[in-house]
Amino acid sequence: MKRTAVSLFLTALALLATAGPAGAHTKLESSDPAQGASLEAAPTQITLRFSELVKVETSKVTVTGPNASEWKVGALAAKGPMLTVPVEPVGPAGEYAVNYEVTSADGHSVSGTTRFTLTKDAAPAGAAPSSAPAVPNTPTTTVPTESADPRPQAAEDTSMPVWPWIVGAAVLLAIGVGAVLVRRRGNN
Repeated sequence: MKRTAVSLFLTALALLATAGPAGAHTKLESSDPAQGASLEAAPTQITLRFSELVKVETSKVTVTGPNASEWKVGALAAKGPMLTVPVEPVGPAGEYAVNYEVTSADGHSVSGTTRFTLTKDAAPAGAAPSSAPAVPNTPTTTVPTESADPRPQAAEDTSMPVWPWIVGAAVLLAIGVGAVLVRRRGNN
């Protein structure tokens, strides 16, 4: 009887121990422009710093804004956990969303959004705003420059939380303890 209870306890403990790594996909640690930043001039590149290396070959970044404006984006570049992409900003003043989809080192796809606001209209240098479609990302291994502000910034995280694993382990543990108690009463 004790052997069964110990086995159930060790199984539940093993489930709880593996819950952390299962939910430990890469997370966006900071961005440039920073989450919630208010800018007078549009940036010419976007930098995203993640908690671990990401695969540039399968990563994608888009920038969208008011009136369905979409910025042209260049080739993605990665250096360590940083992903950088040159952009050609076009569009009116307002809130812009940097949407990203990356593949973490463990092979899982992670996506999210960070937002900033432009206080003045964005137009490419020497050109009027256009409604040309964005150029798809083409990965490269060029070494980007470091972000001016490496401090972590808040960003939306769409990775799976750990709590379902913990609840599942607790339910399995409760079922196991209930089975042991029912079996013990049947033997008495």
